Amino acid sequence: MSGCIFAFWHCTLRADRQAKTTFLGVTGRCAGRAAFLGFASAKELSELSFAEVLDESSGKGYQRPVNRSHSLDFRRYVQRPGSTTIPLTFNLRLPNEGIWTIEKRAAGAAKLIIYDPHRPLSQVDCQHRLGCLTDVDIPLAFMCLLGLSVEEERDVFTTINSKARGLNPSLIAFNESQLSQDLENEAPDLYMAIRLADDSDSPWFNRLSKGGMPTIGMKRSASLRMIRLAARRYLAEAAPPRLQPMSAEVDTVKQFWLAVTEVFPKAWSQPRKHLLTKGVGIYSLMSLAGQIVKQARERGRAADRLYFTTLLSDTLTTFDWSSEGPLGAYGGTKGAQRALELLETQINLLQQLENKCPTKTFS
Repeated sequence: MSGCIFAFWHCTLRADRQAKTTFLGVTGRCAGRAAFLGFASAKELSELSFAEVLDESSGKGYQRPVNRSHSLDFRRYVQRPGSTTIPLTFNLRLPNEGIWTIEKRAAGAAKLIIYDPHRPLSQVDCQHRLGCLTDVDIPLAFMCLLGLSVEEERDVFTTINSKARGLNPSLIAFNESQLSQDLENEAPDLYMAIRLADDSDSPWFNRLSKGGMPTIGMKRSASLRMIRLAARRYLAEAAPPRLQPMSAEVDTVKQFWLAVTEVFPKAWSQPRKHLLTKGVGIYSLMSLAGQIVKQARERGRAADRLYFTTLLSDTLTTFDWSSEGPLGAYGGTKGAQRALELLETQINLLQQLENKCPTKTFS
């Protein structure tokens, strides 16, 4: 096939039709999806495309914000002699009437036509490469998947990038939660983290980073991934009954964290000066919460906010969460374990649980 079949054609304007951009290429299948392959300048592809960056306030989108440093590095590289890159991956969304069309020819050859003023190319896997090439005419190979939905794009993006170096694990986790059909049973730890992040009655509401573009003014004192890992600790310690719905378990954890905000208001409201909302604090407290809930169940008591608040306020109000305190030198998993040991020592859980909490049985 002649090499010219891959060259792009510049926009042409006719009096009786919309302005249009035309690309020559080929159609075929990439694994289980129909696709169009062609070549175009970086500038033109930038003008015709967009990125679905995650908006944390609405939950729409699935990509991380553009890393300008990453994009500038690629800009410098791709303009060097002998440089190259793998094809940029886009999706042409439906409906396409009056927006784009593909005219198929013999032997797989095809013509992609995009009508002005539309930008139908969704950047599935090329966002950082195109980010700083809006004014560069260097030619690039590209592939357009045809007619994927936003959720199908999210699936492709997450599958491609889940092992990529530098992709935010919280963004991967968020995308996994959006793709699951039964998150409560498939990934109870992630289900708990998402509920803590998104439920308006949760003290963590609007305080967790999901790896996307944060809403201006919102405090992001921890990450979704951190809360997910902490949820695993809680579930391991609490060992909830098999028939206990995970939604009820989430409500219990909410009550625990509401008690934490009440007992440690300064440490909660000043995350930069305290470790309570850092990994050390979150991991250790979620482990402790699991222990408290398990023992409460064994004694037939309801682990509610009053229960948690009474126990924590009677035994831990003097616990030092400051960065200069006993936890200041600790970090990571080992630090969380050391913090848990300090909490257990001060609360003396096994001896004080019966005496320090008001009696209240499950209904």
